Amino acid sequence: MWRKRVVPNMALGVMVCAILAGCGEDSESGHVPFYGPSFTVVPQTVEVSERGGVVSLSVLFSEEPTQGVTVRATHQDDTELRVLNPVQTWSSASNGVLTFDIEGVDDGIRDGNQIIILTFALESSDARWSGVAPQTVVVTVVDDGSAGATCEVSCRDASTLVTCPEGGSGAPVEVTCEYGCADNACQGATQTCEVSCRDASTLVTCPEGGSGAPVEVTCEYGCADNACQGATQTCEVSCRDASTLVTCPEGESGAPVEATCEYGCADNACQKAEDGEGTVIRFMAANVTSGNYSDYDDGRGIRLMQAAQADIVFIQEFSYTDGLRTLVDTTFGPEFYYYKGYGSKPNGVISRYPIVEHGSWQSSAYSDRQWEWAIIDIPGPRDLLAISLHLHSSKNATEMPKLVKNIQSKLGEGDYYLAIGGDFNTKSRGGVRSNFGKITVVGKDGPETCTGGEFPVDQENNSCTSAERDDPYDWVLFDSTLHSYEIPITIGSHTYTHGHVLDSRVYDRLGELDDVPPVQAEDSDKCYDNPYCDTSGNRTQTNMQHMVVIRDIRLPVES
Repeated sequence: MWRKRVVPNMALGVMVCAILAGCGEDSESGHVPFYGPSFTVVPQTVEVSERGGVVSLSVLFSEEPTQGVTVRATHQDDTELRVLNPVQTWSSASNGVLTFDIEGVDDGIRDGNQIIILTFALESSDARWSGVAPQTVVVTVVDDGSAGATCEVSCRDASTLVTCPEGGSGAPVEVTCEYGCADNACQGATQTCEVSCRDASTLVTCPEGGSGAPVEVTCEYGCADNACQGATQTCEVSCRDASTLVTCPEGESGAPVEATCEYGCADNACQKAEDGEGTVIRFMAANVTSGNYSDYDDGRGIRLMQAAQADIVFIQEFSYTDGLRTLVDTTFGPEFYYYKGYGSKPNGVISRYPIVEHGSWQSSAYSDRQWEWAIIDIPGPRDLLAISLHLHSSKNATEMPKLVKNIQSKLGEGDYYLAIGGDFNTKSRGGVRSNFGKITVVGKDGPETCTGGEFPVDQENNSCTSAERDDPYDWVLFDSTLHSYEIPITIGSHTYTHGHVLDSRVYDRLGELDDVPPVQAEDSDKCYDNPYCDTSGNRTQTNMQHMVVIRDIRLPVES
């Protein structure tokens, strides 16, 4: 059973190393082994079923170890796959082969086939074996289709029901209720609307006859106690959110007036600069690679990230020819920490504050992509759970429910704040709201997908982040506590209540590039020397497909 390797020269040594040892590139250490023992796992792709049945994998050694060698099999999702004998130690009785048995796990969810990466790592006191690279096997867990997890039915607002397609499972479906939505169901024609104040100036009521779809009425003198107020009604001064004060015009009566507080709103008043105690932390989502290799080598993304001046970064396609330490030092500073995941387009987390723990969850849509998480020791007694994502452009709706389950499980391990960011590749906001809205605050929509709402915007009130600025690809989300700590961002003469989308083309068009050094006019452009790529093929594409997104919080002083 021993497979002897003969390496007559250095070039063949590299080839054998790549085939048998899987050594690959190690950009951090610069070490590529040319000689020495190796092992492989067969088969390297395999299917198992949720219905049961054990499948065996064989670990083969290139030569007989002289000391103890242990092989450990690990993966990231115990809800899909089980290794029956995950740790085995070679002995002379092994005859050169170790056998690992795996089986699928019925997770009770109709979630389609799942891709699991099973990693085999070798441990040994023998120096010749201790540096051997891990090997991986791609396992497809075939869904048995028997569970059919039912979507939760709920009212998203007074006239919209979120339900599921036929069969009781699948992506949520939104239905407009002709006579209003209440008690998680569309109401009939005879249903009586409930009259209530939606906010300080809007009354939700019904048309004549007391039934039908809800009607919104703007109250000239404010809405309170489920009724529009009269001219003599005194407005109450209050903070509507962390940066907006609801107050009244002169005379202490009339329709409520909303004022944006530059230094945040607290204790029913706009705060002054000296009132802002605590630590301001800027979060950034950044999938701003360019060029032909999805990396940061041509400097465009680096300049955009430098201008953003973020403290915690959810970065995608985390790759740089001169090494990640150089990229982080150049863009943010040598004091920053970072964690990089795996795969062809790895995600990562970059932080001004120490990363005390990190890990990955396997993507359910890509076999070579993962979702990265990091525990960050931010100021104060509570740590932050930061999630960096790059979702599939067409399968993101199937990824989100599993992600939420993983995140909820991790949150159960400690008292963490939660922030999620990255490239979600979404074309609307409904899927994010129905999934991540369970664990974060997803802002209210504007009149159109890309117009305002409670989302980061550019100077022209556009909240979409694709290269063409017509899709909401990129997100930064906070849990309810961090969301309550959000403060406005001021750049130049502009203040952004819910965060900012940084597009060099907008800054150039408005003559404001000096507000975001060292950004250049074309850094966010999809093509060199042209606002957008034409169809003639004469323009050189930069492959810049996303915008930088930033949001700020002020973390209170806690003992």
